[in-house]
Amino acid sequence: MPLSAPLSRWTPIGETPGAALYVDPQDTRIVIVWPHEQAREDLTIARANRGAALEYLGGRSDGGGVIVFLDRIGDQSRDAR
Repeated sequence: MPLSAPLSRWTPIGETPGAALYVDPQDTRIVIVWPHEQAREDLTIARANRGAALEYLGGRSDGGGVIVFLDRIGDQSRDAR
């Protein structure tokens, strides 16, 4: 069963061809990657998602993390893993 997410509570910070990116306003050290429904993730899309998340977190001195909702991905190539 796919997870539901409180998208309306999260703040959008960007989008890639494969996903929308958010942060929780209560803890902006956590980037949420919300793949488009049934997205096909290949190496290019995976790198774009990772790059966008790291760009947001890059200037932080207090660390951070990334949560990816993998259940929304319809197909993932071996290179993307």
